[in-house]
Amino acid sequence: MNNKTVSLCMIVKDEESYIKRCLDSVSNQVDEIIIVDTGSSDSTLCIAEDYGAKIFKFAWKEDFAEARNFSIEIAKSEYILVLDADEYLDQNTNLQEVLKELKDYYIINFKNYMDGGYITNHQAIRLFKNNLGLKYFGKIHEHLNIDDFDNLSIAFADFFIHHDGYKNEVFNQKNKFERNLKILEKEVKNNPTGYNLFNLGIQYKVGKEFLKALDQFKKSYSLSKNQIYLPFLLYSMGDCLLQLGRNREGIYLMKDSIELFPKYTGFYYLMGLFYEKQNYLKAAEKEFEKCLELGEVEHFQSIEGVGSYFAYIKLSEIQQKQGKLTAALDSAFSAVNQNKMFPPALNQYFSVMKSAGISDSNINDNLKMIYPIYEVKYLEILVKVFYVNRSQLLQLFIENYNLRVENSVLAIAALYNKKYIEACSIWMNEEKLDPEVLSDIISLCMIEKNKELFIKIQNTMNFDEREKKMMISLIERSDTMEALMSTFLFDIFKNSCLKLLILGEEKIFLNLYKNIKFTDDQKEHLISLLVVHGFLNIAGYLLEEEIKANKLNYHLDGLLVDVYIRQNKLNEALTMCTKLIEKTGDYSSYNRLFNLYEKINYEEEKLLVEQAMKQVLTVELA
Repeated sequence: MNNKTVSLCMIVKDEESYIKRCLDSVSNQVDEIIIVDTGSSDSTLCIAEDYGAKIFKFAWKEDFAEARNFSIEIAKSEYILVLDADEYLDQNTNLQEVLKELKDYYIINFKNYMDGGYITNHQAIRLFKNNLGLKYFGKIHEHLNIDDFDNLSIAFADFFIHHDGYKNEVFNQKNKFERNLKILEKEVKNNPTGYNLFNLGIQYKVGKEFLKALDQFKKSYSLSKNQIYLPFLLYSMGDCLLQLGRNREGIYLMKDSIELFPKYTGFYYLMGLFYEKQNYLKAAEKEFEKCLELGEVEHFQSIEGVGSYFAYIKLSEIQQKQGKLTAALDSAFSAVNQNKMFPPALNQYFSVMKSAGISDSNINDNLKMIYPIYEVKYLEILVKVFYVNRSQLLQLFIENYNLRVENSVLAIAALYNKKYIEACSIWMNEEKLDPEVLSDIISLCMIEKNKELFIKIQNTMNFDEREKKMMISLIERSDTMEALMSTFLFDIFKNSCLKLLILGEEKIFLNLYKNIKFTDDQKEHLISLLVVHGFLNIAGYLLEEEIKANKLNYHLDGLLVDVYIRQNKLNEALTMCTKLIEKTGDYSSYNRLFNLYEKINYEEEKLLVEQAMKQVLTVELA
């Protein structure tokens, strides 16, 4: 069969950083390249000329469809491929193989790369027959008028288009957010279709205006009942509710959404997040297991990983919170195995090992087996994980691989190898201090009683005068503080306390703890952090002391049960947990008893507790 001719059609403006990659990906796949330029002032057009592109000028009128239609009217080939400069074909693409089906248009899968290694997937028509009368409409997020035709043939193309235009460096550099928001608000005003309302909601969500986004999604829903984007619209509504802390409302929305689309994995993923926020840990665990059973979403817009490595990470976190460290390590290992390039997966694996009390040297031996460093990009991820977790291994890798890193990283490496004077010296000589390391610096100030270093950072922290006095008192360890800590000060202090314990400075931590007046909520929060991070002896000691002083705070009782289970003090845990259920009868207490029965293989009792948990969950969510 003869090959089909293909025209690449692009609209561009100042794309010198990206267009070469795009054109490289299609250079052997297309017969002509049509570039419609809306006002470039950089070297974009010179690069395009090197590829033999036909270049046309077009006055920009804030209408993508108009510019897109101008480009396809020029095309001479049998098929048209549409790309933007920040997109490129997957290296395994074979357009001629795809076109053997001779379809009128093809739906193509997109991978959209975000900051931090996150990926979203969506589908769009970018390959279609020329001269059928297909045209674009919509001033932004333009799409083809396929609904105006009957009996057009369609297929899903077996290749990906990669897109990194949503990364912050690209998005901000090109002022895409403000440009898109302006066009979308005008488009919705003039033409309030379900699709336009949906896209405006997405734009508000990107700008973290979740209430505005939710309002647009609700308006879009009633107009979008039969649209392919409906599952992602519902997912986006749920995500807004999650960000707004409206967890119960979100749970009901996800239940209704699952009724409509029972195989859309993202709904179960969000349900797991909502349950976690409500501290329904066993229920959350089941939702993430369901995600893995369903696998990734196909043929709908979705977040990549909700049916694979994302779900494994969250499953591991939930298992870690329940003290099931062997299972948590297995889940984290699966996440790393599925995506070695996603830092949160490796970070969770490291976190579980640390909370299990595994030494850094043994962790290093373990990582050598599961995470071989054969490319610079893998080494970079590993070093980031060491940095985030404040591991002694950071110093080892800097030295062994002769890495050039920022001074703040060198200071962290020195600090967590207990080179306190060296760390002080680095930070004292820094003109501007990274906000990420402020809790580390405060920990160092407390260890060394270094008021001079604290004075250097205090303006960065926006302390008021009262807070400054309290912090200096903490650093000097001189007075017992009767005044309560502000929420702002407590957030800094709790992180500094964790850093003290990572450094093995338990005596300093305990001295500080005894000298500070906390609210009950602050005590619970701080001690719960100690439990999750594996500082069980100190957490257990503090809990036993606090429970003596406050016998009616059942949250503290629950935390002590967690400690006992993790320490294999199973008789103590069972006695205390049984009493806790008699007093509260809440979901968390049954959840703890279930975990205990699971650990000692009481299968019949476990089933009874699981039934009780379901009943309690129904009542608590009513």
